[in-house]
Amino acid sequence: MDEKPDNAPSPRGGSRPGAGRKKGGGQHLTESLQVSVTPEQKKVFTALGGTKWIRSVIDQRLNALPPGAARLSRSPSRLRIRLMDSPVQAGFPSPATDYVQDEIDPVSLLTEHAESTFFLRTKGESMIGAGIFPGDLLVVDRALEPRSGDVVIANVNNEFTVKRYYHRGGVLELRPENPEYPVLRPREGDEWSIVGVVTRSVHPFRK
Repeated sequence: MDEKPDNAPSPRGGSRPGAGRKKGGGQHLTESLQVSVTPEQKKVFTALGGTKWIRSVIDQRLNALPPGAARLSRSPSRLRIRLMDSPVQAGFPSPATDYVQDEIDPVSLLTEHAESTFFLRTKGESMIGAGIFPGDLLVVDRALEPRSGDVVIANVNNEFTVKRYYHRGGVLELRPENPEYPVLRPREGDEWSIVGVVTRSVHPFRK
């Protein structure tokens, strides 16, 4: 993900501010498109599969992942880790205990939607104010609908970025958490899509 301060959207293609991935895997066919073409173009369109083909092209674009992103397997193996009864103190230390109270599964700890989750590492410093630093591992859930205030992975004119999503009162912005980086706002001709919502950030304390 390129996070340079001068990486502002450039006009290209149709206007799609706030466009997102398909929901629920799905067939929510509530919108229609109308376009005029030449007879030759219509023949090509029909030969390629017509509306089924154009839906597949759009789905491929909406479901595109950032370079380097890794998905969980469809049936991730379960790994149980023993959890001690006494939590670690952030204030005064407590006596040690070796009593096992429960077991946790790291996959379910990271995400509730394993099949729609992917991981990727960050690049750049535009989100350091949110505690996201270069090289951190982000957990991104594509099944969640973005809400204003969420940290998201966005595709802006075929360039992926991590920013805080803001959408209120008709205002749509992708906000950095570093004053040295610009706020991204859709302009005429820009193509935007929200790839997924960042639910976790794994930050190493020792490298």
